[in-house]
Amino acid sequence: MLSEKIDWDYFDTEFVQYYSTKDRPSMPIRLMVACLLLKRIYNLGDETLAKAWVMNPYMQYFCGEAHFQHEFPFDPSDFVHFRKRIGVVGVEKIFTYSVLIHGKKAQKKLKTIAGRLIRELERNLNEHQLSLYKRELELFNKVIQQKRTDKNKIYSFHKSFTSCIAKGKIHKQYEFGNKVGLTTTFKSLIITAIKAFNGNPHDSKTIEPLLNQIKENQNIELEEVIYDRGGRGAKTIGNTKITTPDSRPLKRDSNYQKTKKREEI
Repeated sequence: MLSEKIDWDYFDTEFVQYYSTKDRPSMPIRLMVACLLLKRIYNLGDETLAKAWVMNPYMQYFCGEAHFQHEFPFDPSDFVHFRKRIGVVGVEKIFTYSVLIHGKKAQKKLKTIAGRLIRELERNLNEHQLSLYKRELELFNKVIQQKRTDKNKIYSFHKSFTSCIAKGKIHKQYEFGNKVGLTTTFKSLIITAIKAFNGNPHDSKTIEPLLNQIKENQNIELEEVIYDRGGRGAKTIGNTKITTPDSRPLKRDSNYQKTKKREEI
């Protein structure tokens, strides 16, 4: 039932600020919001909705009525007052919510259609064709069956190795792609090692493969590596010291300590 999929408390919380606790109580927010949604769904006017509502028990149930009503609960002109009360922003919130509801329904239908197409392909392809497209069919099935809370989800058909990386930033909590680690010389910034990582390994786990690459390519073992704060973890890897800028310069630090910390940052 559509009425059970809508979080009516959300609208109560959003619109209660426009109501007063004094004088005659207004119509319930649930009723007014539900009527506006019905107007949008069926493309009805204020008066025509009132007439349809009286004859339709499903509309009444959607608006929260427990028993069949023979009269519309308020004058249709009150729609004007309610729209003025919540303003343009409030009306947009209602319509945006309605779009989200229908979007979820459409997405579910698309998954159903995709599942049928995959099963039809598996039935009609011969053994040789199935072996040729085995990887693609497995990928399609995994995407359809995966859930929101699953690990190692597929985010892109064309680049199935794409990962979701949590950034922890307010304006941009997540990024999609793959981590790439690189090392450079301290002053001249010449790149000495570079490597892409599948999945979403912790930054501290990306240091050792880079050190191994430097050792293989240049036959040297670094004395010290300065990494950003994301690489905090092991203090040494083999004979290489791992330095991360744990803190900014403090007032009590000497000039030498302040300079050293700034260089590391």
